[in-house]
Amino acid sequence: MPDEFEAVSSPHIRGEETIDSIMWDVVLALLPVMIASVVFFGAAALLALLASTFAALFCEAAVLKENRGGVRRFFGDGSAAVTGVLLGLSLPPIAGRTEYLWIPVLGSAVAILVGKHFFGGLGWNPFNPALVGRAVLTISFPELMANLWTVPGIDGFTSATPLRTGGGYTLLQKFIGNIPGCLGETSALAILLGGAYLMRKRHIDWRIPGGFLGTMAAVAALHTAGVRGIDAAFWGAAWREILFQWFSGAALLGAFFFATCYTTSPATPRGRLVYGAGCGLLVALVRYYGRLPEGVYVVLLLMNALTPLIDKYTVPTTFGGGDRTMNEKIGSITALLVAILLSAAALTGANALVKRLAAGPASERAQIHLEELVAPFNRVIGGDGFLRSATEKGEYLKVFKGGELVGYIVQVSSEGYGYDDIVMLVGADTALAVTGVAVLEHDETRGVGDRAFAEDVLARFRGRSLAAGIDFDGVSGATRSSAGVRSGVEKALAMLAEVVRKGE
Repeated sequence: MPDEFEAVSSPHIRGEETIDSIMWDVVLALLPVMIASVVFFGAAALLALLASTFAALFCEAAVLKENRGGVRRFFGDGSAAVTGVLLGLSLPPIAGRTEYLWIPVLGSAVAILVGKHFFGGLGWNPFNPALVGRAVLTISFPELMANLWTVPGIDGFTSATPLRTGGGYTLLQKFIGNIPGCLGETSALAILLGGAYLMRKRHIDWRIPGGFLGTMAAVAALHTAGVRGIDAAFWGAAWREILFQWFSGAALLGAFFFATCYTTSPATPRGRLVYGAGCGLLVALVRYYGRLPEGVYVVLLLMNALTPLIDKYTVPTTFGGGDRTMNEKIGSITALLVAILLSAAALTGANALVKRLAAGPASERAQIHLEELVAPFNRVIGGDGFLRSATEKGEYLKVFKGGELVGYIVQVSSEGYGYDDIVMLVGADTALAVTGVAVLEHDETRGVGDRAFAEDVLARFRGRSLAAGIDFDGVSGATRSSAGVRSGVEKALAMLAEVVRKGE
């Protein structure tokens, strides 16, 4: 008599969803973001997305061992397409120029071959493959990934992102996406449409984006209270700051698409909430207190590494197994808080350390540059050649030759492209014409922004004055750094003009 029942392993009830259908739904959800990038950044965005996506698909097809033929094998289960699209959307618009198309190709190859298949393929990778690819590109080519941003609608003009400059764009512009930034970061509207689709299809859990954005909002409100205090206008200011943080950088893209990756995010409901909140907390702390204005991608990689720990301490109680003791609960919460706070200290504490280490050498550089600036007066530092004076706007040195006043030296700071100010010395003669400029400290991108500080560039300021106008052509690719130097020179001359006017 044949067996009436066939013994098979679970699952015994299967849904209609498959890996393929979920992955292609994610691609569909990213479609509004892709369209927005093409609308705002033009053909370069389309080329970058095509290059990154097809490079990812090609690498995936080359590695797969399954017996899939033709188009089916090339497109696979859709996970490679998701990786390629996400990587392309995280790149600056310059990646779509013909001479730079190797950037998305290389990034996708690293993402698929190293970030995914090096660990065993789909489901085994501890880090989001697109984030791995972007991290390698950022480390290898920082000047291309972090400094060259194209303004929407203008080809060849570089500008800083809103998080770099601190503003200059309305919330409506940020919401629509007509601002500088990476291809998929700028349009909050497009990202929210895609995120809403994924939540409607129940492909992502609300706890991750909710914890992410909710924690960012809480920190932004606390920061606003600390800066301006709590008064009648506090809530309006706090809400504007919250929206600014949400709509700027990769916060929304990270919350809805990168952080919700099935493989690299926690499996437990409480774990997802903790994971999202941890992401939001670290991103906010990096933006407010770290050296970089944006930290979404770095934070997500760090939280990917903490996912196993979060899962371990947020496992639901087994049915019939009894609840955990209070000590166990406290221990779990403490372990997670310590891990997240240590991560925050590592990301934000480096800034203070770097500044402290740089403080000593800065004074030595100031002495060297003083000698350079005094050279036109044929004076040697020491003796009675200088007299330190001060005004309400700062200190300055009077330079004497043979007992006669021949000029001034002022230390000023101005805002450049980097997170920290540009600190410089400006020398001027008694007619308030510039005799020399020397940069002491800066946080501009090496090889790009710091070109504005080259000796031949700073020499262009010599002989310029406020009366004649500081007519200075900036360095291509370093427009904000050049503007920062010019602003510092103008600030120094204005201060000295006030000194002369008052006869001090």
